[in-house]
Amino acid sequence: MKKHKICLLLTACIAPPQTSHRLNRNKAEEREQDYYTALQQWLPMGYPIVFCESSLYQSERIQALVAQYPNQVEYLSFMTQKSVLGKGNGEAEILEYAFEHSTFVQATEWVAKVTGRLFVPNFKQVLGNLSQYPQAQVISDLNIFLSYADTRLVIFRPSFYPYFQHFFDQINENQGLYFEHAFVKAIHLCLTEHLHAWRMFAEKPIIVGISGTSNELYGYPNVAQRLRIRLAYALKKYLVSK
Repeated sequence: MKKHKICLLLTACIAPPQTSHRLNRNKAEEREQDYYTALQQWLPMGYPIVFCESSLYQSERIQALVAQYPNQVEYLSFMTQKSVLGKGNGEAEILEYAFEHSTFVQATEWVAKVTGRLFVPNFKQVLGNLSQYPQAQVISDLNIFLSYADTRLVIFRPSFYPYFQHFFDQINENQGLYFEHAFVKAIHLCLTEHLHAWRMFAEKPIIVGISGTSNELYGYPNVAQRLRIRLAYALKKYLVSK
């Protein structure tokens, strides 16, 4: 099988189960539209895509769209057992399913895990030149204290996944332990074995879409806002590298 440089893993749950955790964008028809819109934007970029959906929701619209790209999109679907525990548990479960069942994931050098309802218009700039990170295992946006990660988009080698999976059982949203915390712990563990395992994105990702938690729009920034974002991110990269 031909090995891809990078594949997109779009995590999805169209019809989430009722949980005790806050999820304000929970209507299946709204979420289906979000995933459809995001896929429409990702597909022209030409990357291999794994769309992994965890509610067995039969979306004729999405399946018809995917059918137009039989060699580019791999559609996986299963019934979640862990989403009732919280969004982070459901997200971890999707990763486990994809790594076990996806042929694209098994034949790629890098996996870009993206929340499936969102789009990153500057994705190519975010990637930069991956070959400049020969020792890197994971590329992501951490805060200045390296204690929290934005996991709407994370990029990692398949060899990093076992570090991440090691902390899945620790996700407990009732105790304030989220998917993001498990991801950061995995980075720290990986760094103990690989000195240069983690790198920041080449450019700050611009996230477009609607938050599932707050049901609020991630608006596309104007020119002035993008300049401020770039300057702030460049400063953070400089400080983190010190």
